[in-house]
Amino acid sequence: MKRIISLDIYKSLAAVMVILIHVTATPIVTLTEGPIAGVLIAVNRFANPSVPMFVFASGLSLFYIYGGRGVAFREFIGKRLPKILIPYLGWCVVYYAYYVYAGIYALSATVFIQNVLTGRMIYHLYFVVIIIQFYLVFGIIHYAVNKFSGKIILPLGLLINILAASLLPASYSDRSVLTYLIYFLLGCYVAKHLKTATEGFRRYGILISLSFFILGGIYAYQFYEAQFLNISSRFIPAVYAYIGFCAVAILFYYLVSDVLERTTREGSTLRKGLLALSDGSYYIYLSHPLAIIAAGSLSAKLGMTGVLDQMGIAFILVWLTAVPLSILYARWRVKR
Repeated sequence: MKRIISLDIYKSLAAVMVILIHVTATPIVTLTEGPIAGVLIAVNRFANPSVPMFVFASGLSLFYIYGGRGVAFREFIGKRLPKILIPYLGWCVVYYAYYVYAGIYALSATVFIQNVLTGRMIYHLYFVVIIIQFYLVFGIIHYAVNKFSGKIILPLGLLINILAASLLPASYSDRSVLTYLIYFLLGCYVAKHLKTATEGFRRYGILISLSFFILGGIYAYQFYEAQFLNISSRFIPAVYAYIGFCAVAILFYYLVSDVLERTTREGSTLRKGLLALSDGSYYIYLSHPLAIIAAGSLSAKLGMTGVLDQMGIAFILVWLTAVPLSILYARWRVKR
């Protein structure tokens, strides 16, 4: 099938954003109030939709491939699941080995299996558990999207999303298929009406952009108030702020990806770099926390104890190790 270049660019943006989230995560909760903290909070919050973006990209990609034909469950799972499950298990082993070495975990098969099944081996792996759940229920979603209009399914998906985020226990709501349902459904319906949806993004680009910056500004400022002023969700309840901003951000960043596709020449350095990031995006997602952990050890050895120094080293080390190695591994897998 024809490659959707804008989707590849979109995944590359999401990969960059997830790196930004994790390298700024410590500074935004440890720095004292001031301009630097404010800027880093803005960067972190505006990058925060990266996981919903990956969920949207998965929905778009799967429905683009399977939308016009039936989904045989065994064939679908047998083809798709190993591509994400095998690298996931490999990185679970790596992180678990580190934690055992560091004395954080005892060597226990039970602990290892529990963390693998729940995506709790390290802070970011819940995403893989979510995607596996979407694979398991994709046949149902595929049927619903083909059978019913988005005017019915999308509001219903949004309602389920809000209820799940509000009612599920906090320890599980962030790794449940239900709390990411609207983003996956959006991806499916964009794939179903790809040409019309893309034209709509362009037509309403100004409105999407304004909504993105307004909702993102509120989302970031509410975090700032909670962190430094002890004020909780003064403008929009936290659940609605997150879901609303992420939904708009998905459209905005896809619009940006479409613009980049149309304004970068095929074969240009920028286009090649974005496509390379897209190819390695899943492996970048899995591996980059290891570089951040290594950066903490390196900072300690260098005597750089400042939180901003450590953030800078982490950012550089991720781009020197996790990113290029992930891209090289992705290319090796294709050529194999």
